[in-house]
Amino acid sequence: MKRVRPARLGDVTLLQELEVASFSEGFRAPDNFFKSVINDQSDAILLVAEIDNRVCGYVMAMLQDGSSDHIDLHASERSVWQIVSVAVHPERRGEGLAASLLEEAILRAGKQGGCARIIAEAHVNNVASIALLTASGFQPIKRLSRYYGNADGIRYDRPLFGNTRPKHPAPRLT
Repeated sequence: MKRVRPARLGDVTLLQELEVASFSEGFRAPDNFFKSVINDQSDAILLVAEIDNRVCGYVMAMLQDGSSDHIDLHASERSVWQIVSVAVHPERRGEGLAASLLEEAILRAGKQGGCARIIAEAHVNNVASIALLTASGFQPIKRLSRYYGNADGIRYDRPLFGNTRPKHPAPRLT
């Protein structure tokens, strides 16, 4: 049975294993990062996907005030939610876990209030991430030069509430 739930301290080792299975060394979370997020989720959402009581994926979103990561806030915004990471065990990819995790993170971010939109980034060549984000209503808004070391990223956003379709066609990113 599949379910999505908040991460617990007992999940930290499994979350770190997912990091190793999903990301290259320079892009993994530091060792104590998951523990600190679980202990203080006032400005973070960390959810895990389980199948038959085994953690198979996670999503992390953090509230950003625009002071880091070159996040551009709209004039009326004080903060925005950012999907920081989504990871699914390689043996479980293609089963809809990432979509379930992302959907639940968006729902919880909306319930926490204070923001009208959520953003995420994807490597320009990460076809699976781009498909996941666009299927979840995200639209590309900015190309991020050398965001992933020597590779570019694309920033996406979507409203947390209401219609997820853009009012204007998505800009063409070059």
